[in-house]
Amino acid sequence: MRAFILVHIADSGAITFGDPMLDWVKQQYANVVPFDLDAQSDELMQQYALRLLREATASIVCLKAEGQAAFGRVVPLLQELLMPHLNRLVVLQGEHLRLQRVFEARPDMKFTTIRSNAELKAAVQQFFSA
Repeated sequence: MRAFILVHIADSGAITFGDPMLDWVKQQYANVVPFDLDAQSDELMQQYALRLLREATASIVCLKAEGQAAFGRVVPLLQELLMPHLNRLVVLQGEHLRLQRVFEARPDMKFTTIRSNAELKAAVQQFFSA
């Protein structure tokens, strides 16, 4: 199983779901499970995301971050991302200096930063086509 997990990390407090990227992933890759959550998602959603991440043979986790937003309830997911995995790509969309430093400090991880959904689509295509 392959997975695409979209994590919204924002201070706005607004609960977000149903990002257009999820629909695009569904249309382009029928064998990829798309999932999204945010820093305020409840424990059940967090557990599902963790399980999906652990069971996936290949996964992309996109962290959509705003400013220096608090991690909220996604800390367990972030901790799991720090565990070595050969077929995992972590993408940071937006600017979040703490997240960027944490992931860049691990040279054995596949990590990239992007600015737009177009760049995210290109990263998804490259990763799932390999």
